[in-house]
Amino acid sequence: MRLDFRVLIVDDELDDPDNKRSILEYKRIIEERLKLKGFIPYIETYKSADEVNSLATSKKKRIDLYISDNNLGGNGSGQEIQEGIDLYFHLKKEFQCDFLLYTRSDKESIIQKLIEDLTSKKDPNLFTKFSFVSRANKNEWHAFTYELLNHIVKRREEINNLRGLFAEKISKIHNYLKNKNGYNEDDDIDFVDILSKSFDENIIDQNKWQRLTKLRFIRNALLHNEEIYDESTDKYKIKYYELKFRKDGRQYDKQEQWLDELSANYASFRRELDLIVNEVVV
Repeated sequence: MRLDFRVLIVDDELDDPDNKRSILEYKRIIEERLKLKGFIPYIETYKSADEVNSLATSKKKRIDLYISDNNLGGNGSGQEIQEGIDLYFHLKKEFQCDFLLYTRSDKESIIQKLIEDLTSKKDPNLFTKFSFVSRANKNEWHAFTYELLNHIVKRREEINNLRGLFAEKISKIHNYLKNKNGYNEDDDIDFVDILSKSFDENIIDQNKWQRLTKLRFIRNALLHNEEIYDESTDKYKIKYYELKFRKDGRQYDKQEQWLDELSANYASFRRELDLIVNEVVV
């Protein structure tokens, strides 16, 4: 599981010796929250949208959560980016990102800009990863941030949960087939070998052998392959192989596939695991 968690905070009050204390406290609390979740936090602070825009696109895409004050005090040279909401619109042109906007002032200007952007661009993903909260009440501001962090972490943990599920279900089938073939659970025989022997001994048929062989490749990828960042899709991915069986039923060709953090394949993998366990372990 990828344990680094990168947060970027933009607030012009970091330039103000009297007011920056609350922003630094906010940063510290986020760091502690992420550590409690088992992550290694990397939190960077910036005083203006210009500083953020000057970052390389590859670095900007690696940020897990952007947090910005809406009132940046005109601390930016561009006409396009005057407020935190403008920074979100600017980043959204390049890639989808989780973005939390906070403000002490009236939310009406934010709402109006969101309406205008939705009306002109008709982007259905406008609100997919965008949230905003009032900073007037510190407890509400912090509590909302905690909820958002929990939501993002839950998405990140999906792939780790899938790893655990594959390890558990495949181990259950492995031990069952060892027992059916006359082995003890402690006997050292690889899953690939017990599948082959179970097929040869007609303990499982060709259909089950093929399905379990496919799941074996996915299990191996989940347990042994690291997540790799793909700049073209702005996602972390794990490489695995999808199998295409030939006419003889035993030989197969491997096709490279990728499993990402938000993959729709999770549900189908879980269903197949449950089905094959119920069919094999009787």
